[in-house]
Amino acid sequence: MKRILFFLVITSLIIIVAGCGSSDQKPFLAVESKENIEQELINYEVEKIVLSKGFQSIEPNVEVLKKTNKIKLLTSLGLVESSGVTINKIVKDGKQIDIYVNSLFEEDKLQLAVPQVVIELKDSQLGKIEDMKFNIINENYKPINIKFGKNQVLNKIYSHFKISTNSIPTVNLTRLKDKVLWNISFNTIFDKQSSKAPLVNLSVQIDANTGDIIKSEKNIVSNYIDEGNILDYVPGNSLLYKRTQEVEGKIMDSLWSYDTKSKEITNIYTSKDKISSAAFSPDLKFISIIETDGNLSDLYIIPSSDKRAYRVTSENPINPKTMMWKNGNTLFLINNNEDNSNIYSYNVDKNESQLVATLNMNIENLQIHDDNFLVVEGEENEVNKKISITKNWQDFKFKDSGFNPKFIDKNKIAYLKNKESEDKNLLYIYDVNTSKIYDILDYNVSNFLTISNKSLIFVEKNTCNNDYTLYSYEYNNKEVQSIAKINGDKIYYDSNNNLIYITLIPPFENEKAEIIYSLDLNKLK
Repeated sequence: MKRILFFLVITSLIIIVAGCGSSDQKPFLAVESKENIEQELINYEVEKIVLSKGFQSIEPNVEVLKKTNKIKLLTSLGLVESSGVTINKIVKDGKQIDIYVNSLFEEDKLQLAVPQVVIELKDSQLGKIEDMKFNIINENYKPINIKFGKNQVLNKIYSHFKISTNSIPTVNLTRLKDKVLWNISFNTIFDKQSSKAPLVNLSVQIDANTGDIIKSEKNIVSNYIDEGNILDYVPGNSLLYKRTQEVEGKIMDSLWSYDTKSKEITNIYTSKDKISSAAFSPDLKFISIIETDGNLSDLYIIPSSDKRAYRVTSENPINPKTMMWKNGNTLFLINNNEDNSNIYSYNVDKNESQLVATLNMNIENLQIHDDNFLVVEGEENEVNKKISITKNWQDFKFKDSGFNPKFIDKNKIAYLKNKESEDKNLLYIYDVNTSKIYDILDYNVSNFLTISNKSLIFVEKNTCNNDYTLYSYEYNNKEVQSIAKINGDKIYYDSNNNLIYITLIPPFENEKAEIIYSLDLNKLK
């Protein structure tokens, strides 16, 4: 009887459990089906492998780059000490794509980096790639984990060392035994702790897991000269610059000189209006000034003998916009009207002006070498202007477009030409004798200076950074060499002392004035 009751109870339980399940679901079969999902090998092509040293993100990640009908993956493999990587296979496992990665370990090529691989998936039966999950399978390595990322380390440096910069530092990760170290280097940055805000180079090493500063080195690379904006420079002798100040609610300009040998600063002239330009005569006996009230302009001459400025007057008033010294006693002036430009010469010894020519063009700039005149004709809303050369103001040769032209010597000129399609300024060298382009420097040039008839220096605006690179160029062999990274392009070069004079606005919230510094290029290399 007991056996019969036991049998009935067991039978009832089985019926109850079976009744609780859906007639459409078979859990066992579903699990069995999941285990038996077929893995598919995906055809692929590796387009590019880069050991990235940017370190902006060091976490493993896969990003889909879908272009037209092609499916590409940007695969970041995390922080690894490696000499390279290989992709062994890519497998589709249901809604997941597994990427199998091998690291390479060539002893003399090992470095800490974030390997990034661009992969094109060739299979067209993947379905919606956006619905897929990605899994990076590291077959012979483990990504390195650190607690302090790049941005955390940089913020710590800015705060601890009281620095300010408008450029990006050089950043690297290295390994020392069991430690991972951040190595950060800054060039020509502002030291907030100095009242004169000198420019410094700073190198810092920080433990990537503790955040501790291991060591640091700070070197001053500049000398503060004065507040102001450089207007002219005579190599090995003097800087001419202006300072703008507010006096009793009125903005006033004053002209100053800096003796590069004695380091003496002298106030030369104070204007009630705006000083638009100023220049030394070639023999340093005179300083010419164009002063404007916004409508009319006047020419002033300051003899170095007594430093007393006098205004140049004539029977037919001149409203000069541009000036250029031809020699020690002759100054050329450009007066622009609505339809033409008048060219005058002014003799400082005789205090006489003479109309040289009237041209049906809008002359914006003028360069002089002996009896050769390099003329720049303005083009409204155009970066590139009309450039030509004349000796008699009647016959013009070498007609091209560009801007900021300069004589190298009587046989060569250099000028910039904007390439609009790439938004960059190329540096052209033109041979007057052969009437041919001698060379084209394919850099994004923002400024250049002729040093001699054998060489020049030029400044390139760096594309991915808010700074510049200074280069030298030799005419004979057309050789270009990098000199230093700098953080401005308004420069003047002292070749004897390997210095540059530069005007900068410190990136401080309470500092808006331009400051003139000298930079020792020997410390910037």
